[in-house]
Amino acid sequence: GKTESAKHLVRQILQICSGGHVGAGDLETKIIKISPVLEAFGNAQTLMNDNSSRFGKYSRLLFDSDYKVMGVQLSEY
Repeated sequence: GKTESAKHLVRQILQICSGGHVGAGDLETKIIKISPVLEAFGNAQTLMNDNSSRFGKYSRLLFDSDYKVMGVQLSEY
């Protein structure tokens, strides 16, 4: 679904920006690992869907001028 696609996209972007070493830095590892925690608070069981998302999550990756990952800004919609 959308969440899995977003995780793959973020992992790919981090891999490209880190020279092919995903999770090589502590920050990259934290960014990759935070998604399941947020999903746990944002999903709930409904009559129609066992894993229904209650909110949309927007992740904005932040880079410096050398394209190094500086962080991620999360917001909901």
